[in-house]
Amino acid sequence: MIEAGKRIRQQMISNGKVQLIKSDTSMSINKNVFVFGFYSNAIDTRIYNLMFIFSLRGKMILGSFNCATDLQNQWQQVANDMISSIREL
Repeated sequence: MIEAGKRIRQQMISNGKVQLIKSDTSMSINKNVFVFGFYSNAIDTRIYNLMFIFSLRGKMILGSFNCATDLQNQWQQVANDMISSIREL
């Protein structure tokens, strides 16, 4: 999933409309999760985006979180906590 995540990240930034701000592999509860964050533009504001990719039972799971950048300080830790809580039941 790491390589798939890197390809998706590259496609996102190759159009020149997003600004990559972080990219890494983190370990959630027994899962490797590829995470990348970026800024994009909406009509009237700038958006903070966090995408995460992991494998579950042989399938690729892609999730995302976003909010306006003026709310980023409020919500960024919530998004990171959400990712770190990923586990297979």
